[in-house]
Amino acid sequence: MRRRANAPGGTVGQGAPEPATVALPGAADTSRANPQAAPVAAPDLAVVCDFDGTIAEQDVCLSLLETFAGDGWRQLEADYEQGRIDLPTCLVGQVATFAAPLDTLVAWARQNARLRAGFPEFVAFCRQQSLPLLVVSAGLDFYIQAILEREGLQDLDVTCIATEAPAGRVQVRLPLAGYADLGSLSDFKEVVVHQQQQQGRRVVFVGDGSTDFNAARSADLVFARDKLLAHCRREGIPCTPFDTFADVQAPLAALRTLGR
Repeated sequence: MRRRANAPGGTVGQGAPEPATVALPGAADTSRANPQAAPVAAPDLAVVCDFDGTIAEQDVCLSLLETFAGDGWRQLEADYEQGRIDLPTCLVGQVATFAAPLDTLVAWARQNARLRAGFPEFVAFCRQQSLPLLVVSAGLDFYIQAILEREGLQDLDVTCIATEAPAGRVQVRLPLAGYADLGSLSDFKEVVVHQQQQQGRRVVFVGDGSTDFNAARSADLVFARDKLLAHCRREGIPCTPFDTFADVQAPLAALRTLGR
């Protein structure tokens, strides 16, 4: 399921460098690896990471809809997938079907959502290595904040969709700040990738879903699973499959060690 976010301003493609591929020692998906890629010793890196289905094991928003939404959200999903409505229309409509108040949704997410194995250790690794770690999610702020706070990770840099709850009922906050010049609301993750590249960093992108496709296309290194993995293989985008964050951390640690 796709979500959208209040992302930092920026225009996709304006002044953004062409992505450079960095070979990961012993970890590349060799069936799709770029034969021209060469190992790069300890470059300046930034990690840009999706939330639902990536940091969280499940799509939390989808789980909330399945548990608390009334009739209609599945039809909106089908309409979006078939191109009959756009992302904002789908999102606003689906959130409006929640039959429970905000505090109930937050409590369910805090109790039931699970982080993917190895993520807290990966956060500690990024901090120890001084690697910027940016969470970019088309998910909703209230459950992302609740889950990260439960894990003591509330200080992570998170870009996600803002909501409000007048009278306790969740609503999407529109219009989305910083999106007036974007061709698609799916572009915000790619914007974040380009912003880091413009600061001289090579970007490691970690994701799983369809809203990650554009970011993966522009990133320098890609760790992928589920729909994103299938997309990368289909489009010939070099990537490394992962199941846990140990699968991401180990090759990055090896890459950093090369420059020592």
